[in-house]
Amino acid sequence: MAVPSSTLLRLPYATDLSWRIGGPHGSGGVKPYSSLDMSNSGGWGSVQSSNWVRASAAGTFVKDSSCSGSVVHSDGWSTSYYHLENIQIQDGATVTRGQRIANPANDIDQALCQGGSSTGPHVHWTLRRNGSRNTLDGVRLSGYRITSQGTSNYDDNCSRFYLVKGGVTYCTGRIKNTL
Repeated sequence: MAVPSSTLLRLPYATDLSWRIGGPHGSGGVKPYSSLDMSNSGGWGSVQSSNWVRASAAGTFVKDSSCSGSVVHSDGWSTSYYHLENIQIQDGATVTRGQRIANPANDIDQALCQGGSSTGPHVHWTLRRNGSRNTLDGVRLSGYRITSQGTSNYDDNCSRFYLVKGGVTYCTGRIKNTL
């Protein structure tokens, strides 16, 4: 699979914040592992209005539902964002890198407006190339190079899934956005 430019994508939350990132996973449990779940805090019913999901790169917003949208970027790349509420962008609008898209849904019915499962407020972020899910292995987000060699969904073993930046290895947990 292809890898986007090392400078195209940023983590989908504000600069200087640290959100929790879980192990990579695929759609329906199938490879490639193209998705990450990211959250800042709270359980169902918690206030999420200060937790903004942001565009990973500039592009055109496509609103899929009241809880989901995608941004189509350059060279066939796109990122999708699921389990949302309070979507701020109109379908077809141009978005800038880092622009606020929505908040993580704090209600399970809203979070799952298109089905699936969820254990609490978070964004389910997915990378696609020309409409197909793309492995995260080798992809850079905010300068972190992802290694994703997991053998199962949500594999968070640090020998198989980790991010490296500036020679420092980060496993699942809170990762600071520096872009």
